[in-house]
Amino acid sequence: MSQASESSNRRLVVGMAVATGAAGWIPVPLASGWAVSRLRQLLVRQLARRYEVELVPGVATVIAGAAAQTPADLALDVVKAAMMRDMGKALRTLPLMIRFGDLARTLVLGSYFGRYCERHHEGGPVGLEEGRRIRAALDVAAEKALGGAAGALLWHLAREVGQLALAVPKAALSLLREALSRGEEAAEQVIEQDTTGLFGRAARAVESGLSAAGAAALEGFHGAFDEAIREGGA
Repeated sequence: MSQASESSNRRLVVGMAVATGAAGWIPVPLASGWAVSRLRQLLVRQLARRYEVELVPGVATVIAGAAAQTPADLALDVVKAAMMRDMGKALRTLPLMIRFGDLARTLVLGSYFGRYCERHHEGGPVGLEEGRRIRAALDVAAEKALGGAAGALLWHLAREVGQLALAVPKAALSLLREALSRGEEAAEQVIEQDTTGLFGRAARAVESGLSAAGAAALEGFHGAFDEAIREGGA
C-alpha cells in the first residue's frame, strides 16, 4: 500500500473515532450507544471497501462489536439531557462528557481491522465465522496491547484527538450527523475534504504521536493483533 493510501486510511479511522467521541454528547438515553455501534459498522465497511475485501451481510456488525451501555452510562445520558437545557453549563462541562473510551476503542478497531485486511486476509468473502475470529482476535490483542507501552500511546492519542474534538464540537457533530443520516460515503467525504479543520488536525496529531512513539511501541501494538489472529483469536 502506498504511503498516501495509508495516510488516507488513518485519517478515515481518526475521523470516525472523533465521531464516536461526539456520540457521547447525544443527550438522549440509549441513542449514544446506538450511534457508536452504527459508526463502527460504517468504519468496518469503509475499510473493507478500500482494501477490496468483501463482507457478507451482517459480518460488519460482528467485527465492530457491541457498544453496550452500563447503568452508569444510562445515568450519564439522563444527566446530559438535563444539562442540555442549560447550554452554558453544558459547555463548561464538555470535558466530562466526551467518551475517551469509545474514541480509543474505535482507534483500536480501525487500526486492527485495517491490519487484517492488509496482512491477514487470504481472499474470498469474509463470512460470519471469520468475522467472529477477527472480533475475538481484536479483543485479545487490545487487552494485551493496552496494558503496555502501546496502551499508553493509544490513550495519549485518544486524549489529543478528544481535545481537538472538544475545541471544535460543531465539526465533530457535523460528521456524526452525516455518518448517521447520509451514510458512509458522505461521512468519508467530510473527512477527506477537511484537510485544515478538525479532522485534518486530528489526523496530524495522530501522525505526530505515532512518529514520536518509536518503532517498538508500534510493533508491540500491531504484533499483539498479528499473534492473536494467527492463533485464531483464542
